[in-house]
Amino acid sequence: MNSVVMVGKYELLESNVVYLDPGMSEVVICFATEEEEQTYIHLSFTDDQENTEYSIKANVQNNHLYITCVNFCNTLGTGTVKALEIRSTEMEKILFHFWVYAVGEKGTRRIEYNLLKEAVND
Repeated sequence: MNSVVMVGKYELLESNVVYLDPGMSEVVICFATEEEEQTYIHLSFTDDQENTEYSIKANVQNNHLYITCVNFCNTLGTGTVKALEIRSTEMEKILFHFWVYAVGEKGTRRIEYNLLKEAVND
């Protein structure tokens, strides 16, 4: 069976949950759409004891997107309010949406993410 899930005008390419063990600070997600080269999303996590606000910093190098998440240690979750556009061509846009929860007593992180595609020229 082939199914397609639509989220508004976006096609859901992938939805997944990853647990990051205490002491680990990075998750790498690798994907490729049809006829496109591999894209890598590096999610890394740091805690800033002096500033309790959370923040997201992004840096692109070639086909690697580095996202640094600061103070993502909330049991209610922290993440993107709006999906981040990570790649755009004349035919489609690829977006990334994620939410991170602190679970357990040792600092495990539960990372939920969606990869979405918007067709530009329908």
